[in-house]
Amino acid sequence: MKANDLPTTGLLIGKKAIKNWLGITSDELFLKWIDLGLPIRVVDKRYYAYTENLETFFKVSTNVVGSEIPDDAE
Repeated sequence: MKANDLPTTGLLIGKKAIKNWLGITSDELFLKWIDLGLPIRVVDKRYYAYTENLETFFKVSTNVVGSEIPDDAE
């Protein structure tokens, strides 16, 4: 799936769709974000997320002052 084929809004169904929308490939990183509160639900072993909720989550979780960012962050 190409980046411009990704939905800009709406319901994402499945881990692959959510990871593609987020632009991540690592399951480890995906699970880390879930542990940090990524707004997703699992129903019958399938992941669901709404793009607006994901955007809001990242707007809030990345709103930090520079002093909170480790010096060795990439």
